[in-house]
Amino acid sequence: MSAWLSRERVTRLLTAFAGEFKEVAEISTGNIAVAVGLKQTVTGDTLLASVSALSTAKKHAEKELKSVDESAAEVPKNTTLLPVLAGLEVPEPMFFCTVEPSSAAYQKGSMSLVFVL
Repeated sequence: MSAWLSRERVTRLLTAFAGEFKEVAEISTGNIAVAVGLKQTVTGDTLLASVSALSTAKKHAEKELKSVDESAAEVPKNTTLLPVLAGLEVPEPMFFCTVEPSSAAYQKGSMSLVFVL
């Protein structure tokens, strides 16, 4: 479940090791994984395991809000106070590759293609 209250189903969970992905059954706190199958979730969204986790996170967020501002009134029950982690800036993707001709005969053609790129 995302913090935006949309239910999502993860079809596969992967961890990355260099350029290789390995499927895993679970991921522990603080580790990074790839969740395959999410349709409405984007990078930076807060994900929760269940509705009970959402309730616990909401209670913690309300407690934190009150500790920051002691004059804050009780949050009404019908108010949706969602736990949302601070956003993140996603850098532009980078791609590096090496182009080598398969033989000396292709060297000249390969160099002209590189200059086109």
